[in-house]
Amino acid sequence: MSEQWVEVATTRLRDQHACPACGAHLTSVRCSDCGLLLSGPWAVEVLRASREAAFALERRSSALRSLRAVEAEAAGPDPAPRPRSAPGAATAPSALPGPRPERPAPPVDPGASRPTAPRPTAPRPAPTAHPRRPAPGGAPVAPAPARSGLGLQPILASAGAGLLAVATIVFVFFTLADDLALRALVTGVVTLLALATAGFLRRRGMGASAESIGALGVVLLLVDVELVLSARLLGAADPAVVRGVLLLLVAGGLLAAGLRVRMRSWVGAGLVVAPVVPLVLAGAFDGLTGATLAAYVVALLASSLVTLLDLPVLRVSRERLGSGLGVERALLEVARFLAFPTAVVLALLVPPVPGIPGWSGAALLVLAAAGTAALLAWFTSQRGWWWATGGATVLAGALLGVGSHPAWLGTVPVAALLAGVVLVGVATLARASGRTLPALVAGGAAVLAAAALPAVSFAFAGLFVAVSTIRPTNPAWSFTTDRLTESPTFTDATYTAGLVGVVAAVLALLGVASLRLGGTPAPVVPGTAAPGSPEVAAPAPTRAGLAGTAAGTAPWVVLLLLLAVALHPAWAAVTTFVALGGLALALLLAAGRLARARRGAGSPEPSAPRTLRSPATWGAAALTGGLAATALTALVSWAARPTVVLGGAVVLALALYARRAVPAPARPFLVAAGYAYALLVLGTTLDGAGLTGIEAVAVVSVTASVVAIVVTRVRAVGQPSWWAVLVTTSVPFLLGVATVLEERSWWSAAAAATMLALEAVLVLTRRAEMARQVRVAAAGLLLPTASVVLVCLGAEVVPGSASPVVLPLVAILTAATVVGVPAAQAHLRARGLPGRHVQDAGTAVEVGVLVTASLTVLLALVRVAAGPETAAIVFLVLGAGAAVVAGRPARRWAWWVAGGMWVCALWSLLVLLDVGLVEAYTAPPALAAVVVGGLLARRTPAGWRLVLCGLGLLVLPSLLVSILVPGGDPWRDPALLLLGLVLVAGGEAARRLAARSGRVDPVWAADAAAHLALAAILSSVAGLVAALRSTQDAAGADPTQVYLVALAWSVAGAALAALAGDRLVAAVAPWGVTARPDGAAPRPFAPPLRRWWAAPAMVLGVVGPVGAVGESWTVIALAWLVEVALVLLVVHTVRRAVASSGPGELRWPPTWFVWLLALTAAIGAWSPRELRVEVFSLPLGAGLLVAGYLAFAATSRAAARSGDVGAGATGTGGVAGDRGVSAPRLADWPVGFVGSWRTFAVGILAVLGPSVLATYTDARTWRAVLVIGLALAAVLVGTRFHLAAPFVLGVVVLPVEILVVFVSQLGTAISAGPWMLTLTAAGGLLLIIAVYYERKMSSYDGAAAYLRDLR
Repeated sequence: MSEQWVEVATTRLRDQHACPACGAHLTSVRCSDCGLLLSGPWAVEVLRASREAAFALERRSSALRSLRAVEAEAAGPDPAPRPRSAPGAATAPSALPGPRPERPAPPVDPGASRPTAPRPTAPRPAPTAHPRRPAPGGAPVAPAPARSGLGLQPILASAGAGLLAVATIVFVFFTLADDLALRALVTGVVTLLALATAGFLRRRGMGASAESIGALGVVLLLVDVELVLSARLLGAADPAVVRGVLLLLVAGGLLAAGLRVRMRSWVGAGLVVAPVVPLVLAGAFDGLTGATLAAYVVALLASSLVTLLDLPVLRVSRERLGSGLGVERALLEVARFLAFPTAVVLALLVPPVPGIPGWSGAALLVLAAAGTAALLAWFTSQRGWWWATGGATVLAGALLGVGSHPAWLGTVPVAALLAGVVLVGVATLARASGRTLPALVAGGAAVLAAAALPAVSFAFAGLFVAVSTIRPTNPAWSFTTDRLTESPTFTDATYTAGLVGVVAAVLALLGVASLRLGGTPAPVVPGTAAPGSPEVAAPAPTRAGLAGTAAGTAPWVVLLLLLAVALHPAWAAVTTFVALGGLALALLLAAGRLARARRGAGSPEPSAPRTLRSPATWGAAALTGGLAATALTALVSWAARPTVVLGGAVVLALALYARRAVPAPARPFLVAAGYAYALLVLGTTLDGAGLTGIEAVAVVSVTASVVAIVVTRVRAVGQPSWWAVLVTTSVPFLLGVATVLEERSWWSAAAAATMLALEAVLVLTRRAEMARQVRVAAAGLLLPTASVVLVCLGAEVVPGSASPVVLPLVAILTAATVVGVPAAQAHLRARGLPGRHVQDAGTAVEVGVLVTASLTVLLALVRVAAGPETAAIVFLVLGAGAAVVAGRPARRWAWWVAGGMWVCALWSLLVLLDVGLVEAYTAPPALAAVVVGGLLARRTPAGWRLVLCGLGLLVLPSLLVSILVPGGDPWRDPALLLLGLVLVAGGEAARRLAARSGRVDPVWAADAAAHLALAAILSSVAGLVAALRSTQDAAGADPTQVYLVALAWSVAGAALAALAGDRLVAAVAPWGVTARPDGAAPRPFAPPLRRWWAAPAMVLGVVGPVGAVGESWTVIALAWLVEVALVLLVVHTVRRAVASSGPGELRWPPTWFVWLLALTAAIGAWSPRELRVEVFSLPLGAGLLVAGYLAFAATSRAAARSGDVGAGATGTGGVAGDRGVSAPRLADWPVGFVGSWRTFAVGILAVLGPSVLATYTDARTWRAVLVIGLALAAVLVGTRFHLAAPFVLGVVVLPVEILVVFVSQLGTAISAGPWMLTLTAAGGLLLIIAVYYERKMSSYDGAAAYLRDLR
């Protein structure tokens, strides 16, 4: 029982997020409602008085509870019931917000003179959820949202303590190496001072600082242990024993002192160090012997048990520390789960004990591990440890079964099975609970499965080895008595031992399936009994979990056993063939009966064994086994020629019989498989009769096509079987087409002609069940198949190479086909075929035309015998056909095909005339496309696409030749630059002509100028190419001269790109113009175009000289000046963007683009390695920091003007200058972004990141000190101005830099003395600041308020 007003008052007094005067939620040190300023000594006094009042109320409530406990003790065992509380009485503490009431004090002896006052506990931290407080009007308002309780002060204290700890390590291991005793004495004194300081600060109420310094003291204690060993202060004692004893004393002392002083860091360290003690003591055993391994196994098991120390400590820590030690318990849990399996793995390496069979030494230790797991399961109540107990027990039994090869394949599973039986028997006798027995069985079953896995895998592998080593051993038509396979690995004894292991696995699965390990009880079927009689339960309960898994797995393992027995290497090949055939028939019969029983009778009889009450699983296994045995029968039949023929008949019969046991959708697949196997046997027979491979394939293809034609015409054959035959027929046809690539003969022509007849029959058939997809596919294959027939006939009829004759004929056939598509569609409609079929068939024929035309063109180009004259004829014919098709309204796009074909014909003629200049091939069609497209653009905007294609063809080929061909014509790059100037001049002339006379449309002129400007920008890349080529050709020359030449070429290209970009903007999106020449609204891409117009010029001007930077101070200085200029442009761009009123006023590329160019220039200037990286990285980082500051200041001012303080703190939304709140874009960074993370983080990383990386690659003492100084400055700036990014990144960089220094060259390239002094100064400064904040800033929740308000 508690009083409601006490709970409310205690919560209110400890609410440090609410104003103590009016109760409003605080967002800063000044209340936004009443204006009270909560800073200074009086604010500290108010906070102290509030805490003391809350503590006094808690003492009062505790005393009342003790008083009631004394009264209840004096009243006897049956006290009278208390009256029920009235409706306004106090409610239970759990129903109220705020901290829970403390446990009642223990009862006091009635004979004592006075009751003992309860011992006060430390004040609890303020709750994160706040009670509802009344609004001015009396209505309750919602509680303030909970905020992060992590503060700056703990972070600062931890960072300072960490730096001091690292400084101590540097002092210990890198200084005073000659006097170990003095070093140990100094470190011990420092340790005592640290521990005393931590205790002093804890008693003064500064818990965060005390915990940080206490953690430092723990580190120093561990260092002291190592120093005692290094200095040999304890004489010649065993180091492992001394270290273990010292760590034991340290762990015990930390636990006792931590609970006494209420220091969580000491208690947590003691808990973490304690499990390490057994492992350290195990180090007393030397050498890699069995005793050493056993000692470490025992030590690991002992460590697992020591991790249970958190259970008694937790009972005390909740009261003494007010914490559940969640992190420490998690670490101990991880250690427990790592130590135990490691012990089991090491136990497997222990040698056997003499006199005990098997791997007895490992078995005994694993059995000890099982006992350890049982203890862990008992104390932790975790089912996983029962699982480990069962697994370890069965593993111990399996280890006892290890013997010589190959007997172990059978003895190990059998021994594991016996151990599992013993485990289940003991658990049953011990009356294991319903949760324990399934876990034990699950663990044992997992290990038993692993033990039986080699035998099962061996049997499984035996199947593949048996079928993969089949070779035709008897070329004559007679049977053979040879074995199916001969392998030194799969001997009779080995195979038999593996089968014994599989039998053990089967018995284990059946045994587990028979256990009652949980499941769903038998449901009651309502309405099945007469009135007044009990309901009838369903006959078969639903099994789940391990038993259900075992029941579902057993049929498949039995199937594997049967197949393995049938393929035993002791049998002859004929015997295996007969056994597999009989097994397949038996399994298919069983599958059919089970399927009928499942469909008819439903569930099995209740009297059947529980493992057999799964007809679905057994039926699926039987069906799968029957099909697998059928396939194996087919494979085994290839051991001799007679069995091939018999195997074909047997497999076909089994496939047809299997149709009764499979579902209807799967039956066509069986028909296809049987039909395909019959064709395969036919081809094999023909091959044995003396035909070549190509001839046999042709005969099989003809046979399959004829059968498909007959099946198509005979309507008695069902649709599924018909489709199966058609699909199977396509395989030999494709093989026949593939043989055409190797040899073209009458056989190939016959096969293709037969397939052409089949395709025609499929297109013309009127069967109602004819699928549209099949008809369309047949129509699409008509022309390619006819082309194959023509090619094969030409190869036989025309002497020599038939390409000059056949390829033009194929082109003519292709053109005639595509022209005659409408007539063919009309004929099909007249036959009464569906309109959708006819339309799609015509489309398929056109697709076939495109494919055939492409192949014809490819052959005309790649075949030497064709020549350019044949290619020209093919292109002209196909172009003519495309031109005819282009006359149709729906095929206007064919003009592009026709134009491309005629251009290719022109190129073929140029090749015939031995013309080698690239521009001779590209300039005529390009100019024609530009002129035609320009004329078409006056009527329709689609003409500009042809103009773009022409301009691209005019510039791109020459540019690619200049880039890819080394040592090309030197005039090409200047010619491209001159072409760009001509294009710009042409566009400007068109614009001025449109402005002076009315005969030229201004819109058309502007678009023409824009397209020509784009081509000119593309031509300007020639300057960059020339710069890079000049650098490559001038190898070994003066670096300054090389750089200046490359700079000149780059400037030329950049100037052309800048001029073209400016004219492009003037033509499409002129500055200050709000409408187009025709009065329409500006294009949507006008603002981006105005901003990106200079980007190509900047890229060309920066990238070209970078490749020419050499070992010259003049060159390095010029490149560094380019970097600085680009960094200044970054700052200028952000400044203009912040001050602008809209995106249309921005005239320079975004910040990230310019900065990447500056980075490129910096990398080029740094590449000679004449200067340190900081010369180039610091300006880059400084530019980003200044840009981020400008954006941050702008958003802060905008937030202040709009009163949106919360948005500035949380980093949501975005503002840019005076434009109000808007969603910022990543391309506009940092403009519009809110918060230090989004504005300063990139700059801070750019400043610190290169130096941190350089510390590893080029270690210098001044560099390491510089990084620590910059990181410390970032932490101080973030703390002073409430900025999250500098604070967090500075704290993160400190340990990263320390780690880099340690892994690089500490003590050699980096001096230990200055490094230690730097770390000591930085750590001391951070600790001083942390203590100062904890003492002086506690008026508004200490330094934690800073972290919540970081921007």
